[in-house]
Amino acid sequence: MKTHVIKFLLFTSAISILLFSCQPKQKVQLPPGVHKIVVKEVVQTNNYTYLRVEENEVEKWLAVAKMEANQGETYYYTGGFEMQNFESKELGKTFESVYFLESVSSSPDIMAREQAKEPHSTGKLNVEKQDVSVKPAEGGITIAELIDDQWG
Repeated sequence: MKTHVIKFLLFTSAISILLFSCQPKQKVQLPPGVHKIVVKEVVQTNNYTYLRVEENEVEKWLAVAKMEANQGETYYYTGGFEMQNFESKELGKTFESVYFLESVSSSPDIMAREQAKEPHSTGKLNVEKQDVSVKPAEGGITIAELIDDQWG
């Protein structure tokens, strides 16, 4: 009788483990403006590391200052500047589209903190008008005088 109870407990435990392990994984909520990528290919040059990555099932190229990166690793980034038809003379390759980034991180929290520190992340620049006076070099002429001489 005891062996039937033990077998029943083992069977129900196994079924419970299977049921709970088959639950769909919840998607991790990233901080605003943070992108998650998986590296598919790494190409190193003297100054840049080019990464062919997948983000939300879309492949694209990223370029960052030279760094160590490995295929299959997950990274996070914020911002970026897209350049279309960018020709890398060092690689002898033209990228249809490549995003230039300041950095990537293995942690989404680090990227979120970096983005919060950057003044341009808000989209507003702190600009103040200043009076600047530049004296022409001795024996030189001002830009206004040059323009007057050419088109005046």
